[in-house]
Amino acid sequence: MREDANAIRASHEASEEKEMCDIEARLGTLHERIVNLNSDQSMIWERDPEEASDFLQAVFEVHQLVEELTSSVASRELLCYADNTLQMAMARLEDEFVYLLSQYRQAIEPEHMSFRSSEEELSEDFSSSSFEEDAIQGKSPHENSRSSEEFVIDLIHPNAVFDIKCIAELMISSKYDKECCQAYIDIRKEALEECLSVLRMEKLSIEEVLQLGWFALNSMIKRWNRALKLFIRIYLASERRLCDLVFGDCSESLKQLCFMEITKGSILQFLNLGEAIAIGPLKPEKLFRILDMNEGLADLLTDIESLFPNESGSIIVVECREVLSRLGECVRGTFSEFKNAIESNTSTSGFPGVEFTPHKVCHELHKGTCRLQ
Repeated sequence: MREDANAIRASHEASEEKEMCDIEARLGTLHERIVNLNSDQSMIWERDPEEASDFLQAVFEVHQLVEELTSSVASRELLCYADNTLQMAMARLEDEFVYLLSQYRQAIEPEHMSFRSSEEELSEDFSSSSFEEDAIQGKSPHENSRSSEEFVIDLIHPNAVFDIKCIAELMISSKYDKECCQAYIDIRKEALEECLSVLRMEKLSIEEVLQLGWFALNSMIKRWNRALKLFIRIYLASERRLCDLVFGDCSESLKQLCFMEITKGSILQFLNLGEAIAIGPLKPEKLFRILDMNEGLADLLTDIESLFPNESGSIIVVECREVLSRLGECVRGTFSEFKNAIESNTSTSGFPGVEFTPHKVCHELHKGTCRLQ
C-alpha cells in the first residue's frame, strides 16, 4: 500500500513538473513574440491588422498564464517572469490604446451640431427672440425647446471602436483598470475641451463674468443657451454612448466613473456662468436673458438626470438644481426691478439693451411670471 501511495505521489509530482515545464516553455515563446512586436517603434495598430491581432492574442495568453500560475503552487521565479512579461505588454497596450483613441477621434463640426454662431445671429436682440414667435404661435418657449432633433454622433470612427473595446477589456481583466481608465479619461477630456471651443464657450471665472459689460454678457448668454442644449443632448449623449461601447461588459460603476471624470469640469463651466448671472447685480435689461437661462436649464434637467443616474453623478444633478434655484430667485428679483422701472418710466422709448418699449413689456411680464410658476 505504501509503495502504491509513493508511486501515485511520484506520478503526480512528475505530472506537475511537466505542466510547469510546458507553461515555462509557452511563456518563453509568448515573451519572445511580444518583445519582437514591441521592438518596432511604429504603432502596432498602424501596421498589418494581423500583427495587432497576434499581439492581442499573445497578451491574452500571458494574462491566462498569470491567472493559472497565481492559483497554483508555481515557483515564485516563474510567476515573477510571467508578471514582468504581462507588465511589459500592458505598457505597450496602453500606448496603443491612446493611439487609437487619438488617431480615430472624429472632429466636431459646428454644422453637424446645427450650431449657429455667426456674429450677425449673436447680435439679434430680444425683439427677434422666441418670445415674439411664441406670442404669435401660442406656444411656450419650453415647448419649442424640445422640438429640435435629438441624436448622437460618432465621436470615434466606428472602424476603431471594436479594437479599442478589446484593449480596454484585456487591460481591465488583467487588473490594469486604473491605467486604462485614466488614459481614456485624459484623451476624452481633450476632445471635450475641443467641443467647447467649437461651441465658443470661454472658460471664465465668476469674477470675470461679473466684470463684463452688458453687450458682451448678452452675447455670451445667447451662446450659453444654444451651446448648453447641444452640449447636453448631442455631445454628452454621444460621449455616454461611446463610454458604454468601450466599457460595455465592465461594471456600471466603472463606466459612470469614467463618464463623470470626463464631463464634470465642462458641465461646471456652464453652470459657473449661470451662477455668476444669478449673483450679479439686478438690472432690468437682463430679465429676459435670465428667463432664457432659467428655462433652458430647467428644460435640460431631465436629460442631465438621465446622464448621471447613479450616486457618483449626484453632485452634477445637485449643482444643476442649485443653480436653477438661484436663477429663479434672480429672475424674481430682476422682475421686481423691471416692474419698478416700468412704473417709473412714462416714455415710449425702450430700456438700455432692450428693444421693447415699457408698454410692450407689460404683456411679456405676465408671461414671464407664468413661466416661473
